Amino acid sequence: MRTRSGKIVIIETKGDHLANEETLVKLHLGSAWQEQAGPGYRYFLVFQDKDISMTGAYPMSEFLKILAEL
Repeated sequence: MRTRSGKIVIIETKGDHLANEETLVKLHLGSAWQEQAGPGYRYFLVFQDKDISMTGAYPMSEFLKILAEL
């Protein structure tokens, strides 16, 4: 998705029951992609309600607030 400010946003959604080691690997890969892609790109791993307290991973309610600011 492209925001009004022109950023490209990649959103990977997960059910709360999928917060496991494999998902953490995907979070690290997504964060590495964002870093390599540059400031015009953002990656988010979004859970329904779960907050796993890791940079780049958010519960849906918090992500929607962040998205509104982009």
